[in-house]
Formats: sequence, C-alpha cells, structure tokens
Amino acid sequence: PELFSITGVQCTPCPQKWIQNGSSCYYFNEDWPWKTWTGSQEYCEGYGAQLAIIDSVEEQEFINQQTESYYDEYHGYWIGLSEKKEETWVWTTGAELEGGFWVNGPSKGYMECVLSVPSKNPLKSWISTSCYMRNRWICEVDVLTWPTFLQAQQNQSGPST
Repeated sequence: PELFSITGVQCTPCPQKWIQNGSSCYYFNEDWPWKTWTGSQEYCEGYGAQLAIIDSVEEQEFINQQTESYYDEYHGYWIGLSEKKEETWVWTTGAELEGGFWVNGPSKGYMECVLSVPSKNPLKSWISTSCYMRNRWICEVDVLTWPTFLQAQQNQSGPST
C-alpha cells in the first residue's frame, strides 16, 4: 500500500475569492464591517495589495459590473484615489489622476476620498466623500506571473562555491 499521497496544489493567477481582470486580481469586499478609506487601504496592504487603481475605460466597466448598490446611493466601494492638495487627486501609487469617471466632478470641501458607485453609465460612477465614511472597498494586486517569477529566479546568481 502507498505510504503517502500527494495532494495536488492548484496554482491559480488569483487568490481565492479574488477575481481576475487583465493582469490584476480584484477583491470586492461585501462583508461587514465596512471601513474608512484608510482602514480599507490597510486591509488591502495586509494582502500585499492596494485599493484599486483604475486607469482605463475597460477596467472601470469591469469594476462597475462587479459592484452592487447597497444601503443608499451615497455608499459605494473605496478606490485608491484621494485628494492630496486642493484639486490634485492622487492614486495610492503617487501617480496623479488624469481624467477620471466622475458622476459630477469631485465635491468641494472635506470630500477627499473617492468611491466608485454602481451606475447605469459606468463612465460616470465616481463620487468624492469624507474619508471617514464607512464603505465597502476594492483591493487590487498583480496576477501571479510565473514566467516572470521564474525568469527573475534564473537571473539571481546561484550560491558561489
């Protein structure tokens, strides 16, 4: 009889409960408790991810498809965009926003963090609101790219003898 059996380990591009789109994996938090913008970013960072960075129409359409309305029209999903200086919107990567998918443009005042809210027109679905409001959120991380990983490993010089 066999002394041991090897259980198959399945490698997928994205972790469980994360959804692949292009070269990224996304986690759409639907659970309670909802979090502030900072709390959401810290949650994502715990997985080596960050709040979603949306830089194409296709990506915004994908995100809109995956989100659902909840609680009221003012609640949505935190993305990785916030106001650094007056009218300068910056992604968590430090890149400045170009364009965007605002419902009516960003609000003035203390509305310094951005939600993507489900919308009939996906290209009009961002609203700015208080960073202390509690909402669901979206994390994004690069897909697991084995060829790159293996290539990087080969480039490491082996132990010198």
